[in-house]
Amino acid sequence: MNKKIAFLFAGFMFFAGVVSASSISSINGDYKGNPIVKVFLNGNQINSEVPAMIIDGTTMIPLRSVSESLGTFVLWDDKTYTVNLISPTANQQQQPAQTGQAKIKGPLTIYSNDGKTYLGKLTANDLDTDSIYNDLGTYGSKFSTTSIWNEFGTYGGKFSLQSAFNDFATEPPIILDGDGNITGYLTTNKNIQGAVSPIGLKVFLKDQGY
Repeated sequence: MNKKIAFLFAGFMFFAGVVSASSISSINGDYKGNPIVKVFLNGNQINSEVPAMIIDGTTMIPLRSVSESLGTFVLWDDKTYTVNLISPTANQQQQPAQTGQAKIKGPLTIYSNDGKTYLGKLTANDLDTDSIYNDLGTYGSKFSTTSIWNEFGTYGGKFSLQSAFNDFATEPPIILDGDGNITGYLTTNKNIQGAVSPIGLKVFLKDQGY
């Protein structure tokens, strides 16, 4: 299940309007021949590996960087090439209309990157025996070898390439929907397409009813 996902300019992009390329090129420089555009959120600049730019007269902005700055949960389906944006404050009944997507089918589960080792369920219900938030469970205990909370384990250590908490991980845990499709990667490595940070994730799960 370890799939390489390639995107245009290594990031999600969306249309943001039409402006004059010549007026900006000399100000912010170019990226692969395209004028760079600076993006700000409430006065704070949003930085990303691939900058916002003007392509054929249209401003293109990295969707993941902007979404994460707004606190939006981004899930990627590499089988259908579909992006699902989940707002942490949106009402569940309103969500499909706002994103154009139906709620991702649960239960959401995580596995090792090769799909061989089950690492638990992404649910805010900490009484669920499979929940990664069940401190006494196999997948929520900080002492379990199959827990992402084990700081010395394969899936929780800061130096393991398979860890959800290694900012430079290359093979982080995968997230599967109820149909077994890969919808993202549980990792703090923002350079991985489809990355979903485990930090603060419980709030998103609870808000969405998982």
